[in-house]
Amino acid sequence: MKREHSSIKLVGVEGKWAPEMERLTYLQKLFRKATNLVVDSHEKSQFLANYIEEATKKIVDGSWLHLQTYR
Repeated sequence: MKREHSSIKLVGVEGKWAPEMERLTYLQKLFRKATNLVVDSHEKSQFLANYIEEATKKIVDGSWLHLQTYR
């Protein structure tokens, strides 16, 4: 079985996480929070799934660059 995350390297610099791992950890935390909020409802789960699929398409085709906003 191939796992999507198997290509991620755990690399640290001077005892700190590599920037990629920091981003991964942050995104995983957000994803867990979102999934915990929607798991009780088919409709909410489908909304989140559609949102993630649409965001993934925008990342792949590069159209996300036109939507960038910084907080």
